[in-house]
Amino acid sequence: MNDRPRIYINWSAIRPATWRDWMRVVILAAFGIAALALIAVLASTLLVAAIIVGAGAAIYLFIVNLFRRPGRNLSRYQGNPDA
Repeated sequence: MNDRPRIYINWSAIRPATWRDWMRVVILAAFGIAALALIAVLASTLLVAAIIVGAGAAIYLFIVNLFRRPGRNLSRYQGNPDA
């Protein structure tokens, strides 16, 4: 059951040592959060635009179908005039 290799991370080598390193980590995290927020704003804007366009298309198709003649405009087959 316990045949998976164990992975150890040397946190002392990764952890920022000075206060300047900690500031870099905080600034990098802030930029990451700001980038994700910008992506979320753009995605929500595109979603709202798509909903508006879809609703407009549905209303247009509904109104067009109200004034269309009932049934299909099919005529009798008259044969092939080129034969």
